[in-house]
Amino acid sequence: MHSFLEHSLLGALKTGIGWRDIVEIVILSYIIYRLLLFMKATRAIQVLKGIAVLIILAFLSRLAELEIIDQIIRWILGIGAIGIIVVFQPELRRALGRVGKGPPFHLPVLRERVIEEVVKSISLLASERHGALVVLERETGLEDLIETGVKMSSELSSELLDTIFVPQGALHDGAVVIRQGRVAAAACIISLDESSREVKTMGTRHLAAVSLSHDTDAIVIVVSEETGEVSIAINGEMKRGFDRVSLRNALRSIYFAGRKHWWAKRGGLVSTFSNRTECL
Repeated sequence: MHSFLEHSLLGALKTGIGWRDIVEIVILSYIIYRLLLFMKATRAIQVLKGIAVLIILAFLSRLAELEIIDQIIRWILGIGAIGIIVVFQPELRRALGRVGKGPPFHLPVLRERVIEEVVKSISLLASERHGALVVLERETGLEDLIETGVKMSSELSSELLDTIFVPQGALHDGAVVIRQGRVAAAACIISLDESSREVKTMGTRHLAAVSLSHDTDAIVIVVSEETGEVSIAINGEMKRGFDRVSLRNALRSIYFAGRKHWWAKRGGLVSTFSNRTECL
């Protein structure tokens, strides 16, 4: 991005482009960057790759004067444009809804409070083997998920989370979504991705966590009802065996170490698994 802007600005100076053109280049560069960043955490990135391949094929077929193939590809692209709007309507709605809205957990104090309340609650739930599924919203909006549950918009506290996940409670069977330091909704239903290679070894909560983290950049924390084991799903991958200390360290690293993959930062985080240590 920086090299692109440098090249554009140098070119502007040589060709005598005005300041308005420079402003347009900067604005368009930022819009494209934000668009790619948003799509990276959704299914749209796969579709974008497919469209890029079709465009390349269309270009090559025109160079080779393969008129029939060129017409077919153009027809597919035309129909595909309508299909994209239909298929990705939820993602487009979330993107438009986030215009002008800052990223969640924008204040360090708020982040720290969220982490402490979540860690306190998860530790208690794990010790009592109460199953739980907690979703921390980040850049990708989760409004569609929130709409499937019971909206709350309540101040986050460990006591509230403990109450929600009490067995046989009205709201315990589903996910809790935390947005900007508040419990946005409970008993939310996550669509399962049964194509996962680990589907046979996962319970419903763990599969739901991986499915959601694959389609969004949310952090999903799972407490196993059978074993009390704590797991974190992010970017479509799951790490297991967190205790109170390692869970706190993991969440802090995610929120305070930038947007890099948290398990790759400086060789990874250290999480304690029983009597051994594993680098995440």
